[in-house]
Amino acid sequence: MPESFNVSDFFVARATQHPERIAFIGANGEKILFGELHQSVNDTVAFFQSKGIQKGMKILVLEPMTTDLYRIVLALFRMGVTAVFLDAWSGLKRLEQCCQQLECDAMIGSWKLGVLRMFSSRLRSIPSFYSAQKTTSTNGGQLLEWPHTKASDPALITFTTGSTGIPKAAIRTHGFLAEQFKVLSEIIQRNEPEVDLTTLPIVLLLNLGLGNTSVLPSFTVKQVENFKPERLFEQLRKWKVERLSCSPFYAVQLAKHLQENKMELPDLKRIITGGAILYDSEVESLRSVFKSISVQLLYGSTEAEPISIRNLNEESKLLTENLPFGISVGKLHPSLDFAVLPLSEDRNEMELSEWNDIQCKEACLGEIVVAGSHVLETYVGSKEVANNQKIRVGNTLWHRTGDAGFIYDDTLFLSGRCQEFEDSEGKGNGPFYYENELLKVEGIAKGCSLLWQGNRVAVVEMTKGQKFEMKEEFIKRFPEFSYWIEVDQMPIDPRHFSKIDYASLRKQMKVLRGNKHE
Repeated sequence: MPESFNVSDFFVARATQHPERIAFIGANGEKILFGELHQSVNDTVAFFQSKGIQKGMKILVLEPMTTDLYRIVLALFRMGVTAVFLDAWSGLKRLEQCCQQLECDAMIGSWKLGVLRMFSSRLRSIPSFYSAQKTTSTNGGQLLEWPHTKASDPALITFTTGSTGIPKAAIRTHGFLAEQFKVLSEIIQRNEPEVDLTTLPIVLLLNLGLGNTSVLPSFTVKQVENFKPERLFEQLRKWKVERLSCSPFYAVQLAKHLQENKMELPDLKRIITGGAILYDSEVESLRSVFKSISVQLLYGSTEAEPISIRNLNEESKLLTENLPFGISVGKLHPSLDFAVLPLSEDRNEMELSEWNDIQCKEACLGEIVVAGSHVLETYVGSKEVANNQKIRVGNTLWHRTGDAGFIYDDTLFLSGRCQEFEDSEGKGNGPFYYENELLKVEGIAKGCSLLWQGNRVAVVEMTKGQKFEMKEEFIKRFPEFSYWIEVDQMPIDPRHFSKIDYASLRKQMKVLRGNKHE
């Protein structure tokens, strides 16, 4: 990679080659061409320069997936300014936690962000606030000289979901984003540009660099129960969408809608999903509906995306009884180095000889760790933050995913978060086993196993209109559960609506009342 590099160059190249191609189809049906977006990005640069924003500054951006968001982010990239990106669902507490970790020079967002500033001295300490819709030059402002950016310059700071603690600020450089784009492009790119509806921000950014048309979702989902799959279906049908890129939640809900209403989407050629695993019942649902199209699951994290790829069209390996339980997430990506460590391993630095000695063998449960060019190395904050996530072995920095799993027959299987196992030896069934099996029980919408004060507790959310009734066969099947608890709504991650938030669930345990097996 050349020393002088800017990740926005990918977009500029596409906009220059094909200015007439559609970049966006907005939520209300408006269309924006690549050439128009390019000019709008330049106008945004002119606006920011007129306000004194310059290379090296950090700008907090809190805006939903709109054309304004990507216009602003591309402009900041071009200027060598670091875009500090927060999800639109972030509340005041999360905003303050994130702002506490780094000082921003300005903030950009909707009027709602302006209202939040009134209630937070920390947000008011950020010098300037700009409305996202009013950040373009309206008088043909002159662009100053483009700043020189390097591959090592920070481009984007994103925050982890923080479901297990205070969110970590991950620094993505221009070079890192280019490596990540390269890997994802190999999966996404086709000979001809595609029309893609995506709920994944990183995929939409990649589309702009590949020349694909992105359809912006016409729905904003803050609560799972508010999602209307018919709206997603109507957008896919109306715009003849060829690819759907989304979290498993949306793909599964769409499949159910199509099956229940005997509908089809003849233009849809493939689905790419990521952000969580797919349980057996969900895989079967997708396979039964999308029989003739490609469905891929990408496993990864904020720090390493992707780690592995599973083609749902292919039958997964059957696990024998003498193996740990795991959910397949497919084949490891060849560009990564990969290892499985004992769950009890907590060192953050070791010699190569020690590293080689502690590796788990095939089909042996342990923590998944990865290294490679598209694996993040740097966080904002003290070394302690990185030490909890990284292991230094010689000149290689390995990332700890926090996920327990194993390799069997060249396939990666996940068993759950490491901290949810009963002991550091990984004995017994992990959380994914119970989540997978409970979903097979008629009437259960979501279910999990929680370790609480020395007891294994079953927590279930029933499908609408049903109550959970303890039956003899259920007790016989799961004798390890000391208690079961029914909740109105299972807490899940607010980003993808696909993973159970165990930390939030534990907080609820103090007020929940369970029923003991007799």
